[in-house]
Amino acid sequence: MPRKAREKSRTGIYHVIFRGINRQQIFEEEADYQKFLYVLQDQRNKGRYEVYAYCLMGNHIHLLIKEGDEDLGVSFRRIASNYVLWYNRKYERVGHLFQDRYKSEVVEDQRYFLQLIRYIHQNPVKAGMVQEISKYPWSSYQEYFSEAKVKICNSEVAFYCLADRSDDVIKYSEDPDEEHTKQANVQGNHEKKEKDQNKDKAEEKDLAHSQEKVLGKEQKRIVDQQKGLTEEQREGAKIFFREFHKVRDHKPYMEYDRNRRWQDEDAARFVQHLVHGKSPKEIQTYESEQRNEVIIDCKKQGISLRQLERITGISLSILRRI
Repeated sequence: MPRKAREKSRTGIYHVIFRGINRQQIFEEEADYQKFLYVLQDQRNKGRYEVYAYCLMGNHIHLLIKEGDEDLGVSFRRIASNYVLWYNRKYERVGHLFQDRYKSEVVEDQRYFLQLIRYIHQNPVKAGMVQEISKYPWSSYQEYFSEAKVKICNSEVAFYCLADRSDDVIKYSEDPDEEHTKQANVQGNHEKKEKDQNKDKAEEKDLAHSQEKVLGKEQKRIVDQQKGLTEEQREGAKIFFREFHKVRDHKPYMEYDRNRRWQDEDAARFVQHLVHGKSPKEIQTYESEQRNEVIIDCKKQGISLRQLERITGISLSILRRI
């Protein structure tokens, strides 16, 4: 069966996930993360793509990216081949490192654009790797505050969105899926109207304009107006950006793998996060109600009973009853 063609974004902006083949680690140490960021930055000059957010996790990568002069698939193949060639030479291995087909979703709405930036930056916190977004060194969050050693992201688009609509920042946090659902409905209605009514090009252009808001074709206007942002407006946008990221939303975006298989080391870190840095073995001393809450949270995240037995020391028979 042929693969389903990827949906094209009217704005050229996509949320993309790269995954390690067979869920294997793609970063073993700090130098590996640094190398991938160097490749992402270097290839940007050839593909002319724009990056708005990224997060490098142990066995997958999130990108919020805008297509440039070439198809993103071409850019991604170049990025992957450069990194894998270096990685294989370093670790004396051969073969593929990334899954052959990356996951992607279109981004055609200003609100969803901002929510995805937050979602991508919150990944390490949700995985229990850090307690604060700012503490994770391999995401683009610090780039928004000029504290990163490597500058890859175009942060000005998000700042302009926030400076332009700062009163709506809290609204962006109330229902993360509301605008995305609306976006899907609008897009579906648009496709239906194209088929049923055979609209002329002028009407189609007007509809695309209304959907894209400040993204996509309107981005040239944003770039022009960025020059007019005062330092006070930019600093205000940074404050809103930081506060916006403090809001935790639990609605599903495009996930890495809802049925992910946890490595014992990652699962142990997650459990340790739930018990506020204590050893997972200490769960055995908790009152049954408190212990069960932790176990239930772990089960919801897909950590297996066998792993919980190894990590916590709680017997399998007890875990099955929780």
